[in-house]
Formats: sequence, structure tokens, C-alpha cells
Amino acid sequence: MASRFAYLSDGKLYLKNGDSPAVLYESPFARGIRDRAVELQRRHSWKTGGSGERLIPRAALWGANAGDAALVRIDFNSVCAQGATPGFVYSIRSREISGVLAHQEESGAEFRLLHTSDYRVSHISSNPVTGKLVMSIQHIQGATLAVMEANGAGLTEVTQGESSDECPAWVDSGANEIVFQSAGLAHNEDEQVVGMAPYSIQLLNVESYGLQTLLESPHHDLLAPRLTKDGTLYFIRRPYKLNPHSFNFWRLMEDVLLFPYRLLYAFYQYLNFFTMRYTGNPLSASGASLRKQVDKRRMILWGNLLEAQRKGLGDTSESLSMVPSTWELCRKRPGADIEVLAKSVLSFDYWPDETLLFSNGFSVFQLFPSGQKVRLLKANMIQQVVSLGEAPILGQHSSQQEHAVVSSD
Repeated sequence: MASRFAYLSDGKLYLKNGDSPAVLYESPFARGIRDRAVELQRRHSWKTGGSGERLIPRAALWGANAGDAALVRIDFNSVCAQGATPGFVYSIRSREISGVLAHQEESGAEFRLLHTSDYRVSHISSNPVTGKLVMSIQHIQGATLAVMEANGAGLTEVTQGESSDECPAWVDSGANEIVFQSAGLAHNEDEQVVGMAPYSIQLLNVESYGLQTLLESPHHDLLAPRLTKDGTLYFIRRPYKLNPHSFNFWRLMEDVLLFPYRLLYAFYQYLNFFTMRYTGNPLSASGASLRKQVDKRRMILWGNLLEAQRKGLGDTSESLSMVPSTWELCRKRPGADIEVLAKSVLSFDYWPDETLLFSNGFSVFQLFPSGQKVRLLKANMIQQVVSLGEAPILGQHSSQQEHAVVSSD
């Protein structure tokens, strides 16, 4: 079977169809925002006097300084196949605003379903029969799940309470059931979150609001669950860390020793801010370059800072991974024990014939039911991989550019 999937890499969406090169998808909506930013900068450039002070209001753009169009960064942070019609749905966000959009394959049109500045949207899933969408909504205190119609109408939060509910997915049967990961939150007297329980796997019936715990472990986080028609449960299992902010003597000594350096660094950033504001240039270009290199080895997922397990970003071996081998892709069939299918798994999906698709953050693999594993491509900072349907997805509305860091084995 030809591999056909989408993946997110460094905040961008790529589409891969069989042996064809990966294609960068550019959202017309996001492109329009950038074009308007450039035009706004051009039209108001006369307002930048000799002091360099910019008079364009920040509210004119999506969370960026309108005087600097390069700062208008809009990231893709979730994607899923569109269940009812050929196409895909994705969420994007800037510094201040989240949006949900749908790409319809037959017409090549993009539809804006939701945009808001009140919360962050991620982890979208489309019902394979009705096309209804479920997503995770990040609030200041934890995350909840929300459901809305395929056309963007009727957004309704379906979970609440002292928990963080993430990575929802419709059950493959097409019923109004959602499987998701959930962790209880612990608060102090000031209502601040000070700890989280292990993530467990929950099943929610959207019609009756009945909630059932499918799987839990006091020693592991159980993440990104998927439930098939026959009741097979796929998920990622990783060791649970009890309150990573607990007291550590060596961390305290490290903080004491590094305090002078951090104080100087904060003062440098303070000066750099005003230099950028009034001249448009940083104090040092080397600092920006170093920061970019460090960011390539880091990614935040499920509230955790992930770092590459090896420093050699140019290494092409399969051992280069964003997560350790203790992050395991598991399967649990009804009435059977848990099976470990792969290690160092950051994201996964599957095709109906039980062929699995997974990524370790730097490569995408295809795992066949026979146990054979094939690497499909290499890239940087792969946040999510999603299998797609059989209809062609690479059309004129995608940017026909091969991902620069992708190569075939």
C-alpha cells in the first residue's frame, strides 16, 4: 500500500503521497495575513522617523508588530483527515490568536471554521461519518474538550473540572464517542497548578456525557489514544514523573551558581528590547543565530519541553530522536495484554489494515503488521503525523516545493 500522510514540521504542514516528494501546504488565509502585513508596512513606512519609532498599532495584526512583517509568524499546530469529505482540517495560531480551517480537496477551497483570541486550539479530530470536529481548548487552568459541527457552528465544551483533557479522537465506528488523554490537576491555596496526576485514557459519550476510564497506570502517562472499530486501543506510554518541580539540592546549587549570569543575561535582553524597538536591529546577530540553533533541538509537546537525544542534528541515523526509548507505541486488544510495537515514538497514526505510521521527531516510519519497519522520510522537529484517505491531496492549492530537509532512503 502506498504511504499517504500529512505531517507538521517546525510549524509548517507538509503532504506526502507515495514516493513523490513532500509538498509544503500554504494556507491562503495565513498567506493573506502576511501579505496584508507587508502592504501595511509599505504604506506606513513614512511614519518611521529617524528615531525608528513605529506608530502602527499592534492590534492591526495577529499578535505581531505591524512594522515588522517578518514577525508575523503563524504556526500549524494540529491536522487531521476530514472524515465526511475528501480533504483535511487543521489549526493554526499566532502569538495571540487561534484558528481552525478546512481544505476541501474537490474544490481546492479553504474554509475558515473558527478563529479566536480567547483560548488556544489544538489536537483536532474529525468524525469519520458525520464530520463533526472535536478539539482540545487550552485555558489558563488546564485544557478541556470542545465539539463543533463540520461547518464550524455550535462550538460546545463537553468536559470540565480540575483536569487537563487533550488529544481527543473520535472512535472509528463513527459513534458519538471520543477517546482522549486526561490528567488530574493539583492546586495550591492560590489556585495555581502545582502538579499533575498521570495521564489516563478516557472514553466519553457525547450524547449521554457518560465517562469511562479505559486504561490507567500509576507509573506511566498514557498518551494520544486511538480506538478502532474492533475495540483495539493504540496509545503512547511513557514513564510518569511525579512533580518535576520538587526540591532538588543539585538544582538549587545550579541556580545559585548561575544567578549572576542569568542576571546579566536579563539586563542584556532588556537593552536588546529597546535597541530592536528604536533601530530595528538587535545588539548582536550571533545571539539570534545561536538561539535559532538551540530551538531546532527543542519542542514543547503536552506541556513538556522535549530536546533531541543527540546533539548532531546532521546525523541521518535512525537513533536521532526527540524522545527517549521509554516513549513506547503500544497496542491493547480486547481481553489481551499490552503489546509494545515501537520505541522512541512522539506521534503516530494508522491505516485500516493495521499498518502504522509513527515519528520520533526526526523521521517518519511505516510499520507493517508483519513487523517490518520502513523509514519514509527525514525532517526536523516533526510534531505530528496523520494518515490520509485514498483521494489525491496534492493539488494546485499547495505550494509545490519539496521540504528542504526531506530525503528518501
